[in-house]
Amino acid sequence: MAVELFHWLIVGGAFAVSFPIFTILTPAIFRRLVPGFDQLNPRKDFLIKDAVLSICHVFVMATLAWYACLCTDQVPHDVIWHESSLVKIMNSLMVGYCAAACLLMIWYRVVDQASFLHHLVSTYTAYISLTYPCLHYYANICYMMEISGPFVNTRMILKQLGDQNSPLFICNGLAMVVTFFFGRVLSTIVATYNLIRLMVTDSQQFFQLPVPVLLCYVGGCALFNTLNYYWFFKILRGFVSFFKKRQV
Repeated sequence: MAVELFHWLIVGGAFAVSFPIFTILTPAIFRRLVPGFDQLNPRKDFLIKDAVLSICHVFVMATLAWYACLCTDQVPHDVIWHESSLVKIMNSLMVGYCAAACLLMIWYRVVDQASFLHHLVSTYTAYISLTYPCLHYYANICYMMEISGPFVNTRMILKQLGDQNSPLFICNGLAMVVTFFFGRVLSTIVATYNLIRLMVTDSQQFFQLPVPVLLCYVGGCALFNTLNYYWFFKILRGFVSFFKKRQV
């Protein structure tokens, strides 16, 4: 199924906007806020810029996704073939951003294999969701997960700046735990239940879906749910350990 010109323009816009955020806006802000920012080593410099770019992206994505879930009827959970205009916009933004992020990693030669692979997989799954008008409820759930993204990336920035004992770091960590639980644990448990229910109640139509769709939604659900629950366990354990050390 063809992607409309409107959505390709959004892909191009998201791709193009990523570069000035990374190369111009972020350095301009951090030079004012952080003395010695220009003296950071290249890897720390890259990770901070990448985190700011990610914050800009996930803020938009999470806002649109939660709006679609709470304020519209565009993402019904019990329908297989259904097109959501908001989800298609989010898919387009995701493709553009992830493509830019991958190119920046290659250009600056700071390629973290796990992060690079994550961006490649996200580009593919977003493109599949953009191409096939089905199961958009589950695509929207993936974007709802991004509610934890600003806090995850703020933590990365503070770590690179060596600011790991400040009240800001602690408050940000608490917010990260809470949003990670609601955005990536609780919401995915509900979504997985709805997906299994749909597979059972409408199995004939469900398993006639194109292979790329099944690969992204069923395989992706199993993979990313496992990763999310694993990371939540690690985050929670790290947060508890942090407070125990402070009490000693």
